[in-house]
Amino acid sequence: MWNLAALGLMPLKLVLGTAVYSLGLIGGFKAMFKSLMRGEISDLTSLVYDAREHAIQLVRQEARAIGADDVVGIKTHIHEIGGLIEFMAIGTAVKRVPGAAPLTATLPVQAVIKDRDTWISDDDIFDADVRSG
Repeated sequence: MWNLAALGLMPLKLVLGTAVYSLGLIGGFKAMFKSLMRGEISDLTSLVYDAREHAIQLVRQEARAIGADDVVGIKTHIHEIGGLIEFMAIGTAVKRVPGAAPLTATLPVQAVIKDRDTWISDDDIFDADVRSG
């Protein structure tokens, strides 16, 4: 928050864009067979790229609709659900406010906070259990 205020920006809203794409039956089989060989699976690469662009465009549209000047701190998540791929983008819409500034000229001492993902799936829980021992 201090950095945003130092830049003259104020947060307006958490904005979210999500896109769910399917390879379809034929695309799924094609990707499965390609995964047995080495190299890029171009169908999946295109799918994820298209989903990313769509989700980020939705974030931009939502920010624009509320009069934001920019979106900061965008985090992205990709989650596979059966034969579907969900791409989610989350960020903070901000607006430039003339005269906005932090209360102090120096960054105050702050607690160190570990940035944790908010996206949890069964695989994430399993992986966390394996990592913790």
